[in-house]
Amino acid sequence: MTLGDLLSKLRSLEQKYKMPYEQFKRSFKDEEATFEELVDQFDWETYWEEFQRRSSLTHKLVLKASSIEDYQPILTPLRMKVYSTLVNSGEATASQVAKKLQRPLPSVVNALKTLMRFGIVRSELTGQRRKYRALAKEIVIKA
Repeated sequence: MTLGDLLSKLRSLEQKYKMPYEQFKRSFKDEEATFEELVDQFDWETYWEEFQRRSSLTHKLVLKASSIEDYQPILTPLRMKVYSTLVNSGEATASQVAKKLQRPLPSVVNALKTLMRFGIVRSELTGQRRKYRALAKEIVIKA
């Protein structure tokens, strides 16, 4: 299973539950879940962990052109500029990215959240500052 395949599986579960994995994980309660929800939770967690592991090893995200619509949310000009800024700077706060791009902070924060949902950006809280960094250094679109 490729990174793109894992990402497609993650997107389908997000669509099914209408929320990103992190939010689902926080609200999930084993004792109240149906059997289907328990299976989905297990699959979702497995796909997410494997996606994170592989993307941190390869630093490359390969997308299949046949399923490009799955990736439309990350392929906007602002999100690609935010992503590029993180790749070039290593890590940065949302304020630093907004200042560099001369864009409003809320739009940059929104872009960062979307990129995090797709697993190509990770954040880390250092003291009172949240720093973001690109996990995949390269995005390749194949036919």
